[in-house]
Amino acid sequence: MNWLYLAKSLRNAGLAVKTIQQFVALSQEKPTEEIRKKQKALFAEQLDLIDQKMKDLQKTREVLQGKLDSFDQHLSRVGFNDEEQNHIFWKSE
Repeated sequence: MNWLYLAKSLRNAGLAVKTIQQFVALSQEKPTEEIRKKQKALFAEQLDLIDQKMKDLQKTREVLQGKLDSFDQHLSRVGFNDEEQNHIFWKSE
């Protein structure tokens, strides 16, 4: 049951199924220092990927928050019917 919980937790954290399979395969081998290093390296690599995803998500969140914060102001300035002016709303600031 612990393996199921671990696999589900790792998958929910965004780890690829292939990476989880590699970790499980390593875990089924005789525990040696080399095996532990490989397991740790897998986790470190995945943690780096998660950190990058979080940075990317934060940037996206900041853009969306800026659009939300100024949404009403933009609409009052550009109106609803002028496509050229509505384009201003969607440009990056």
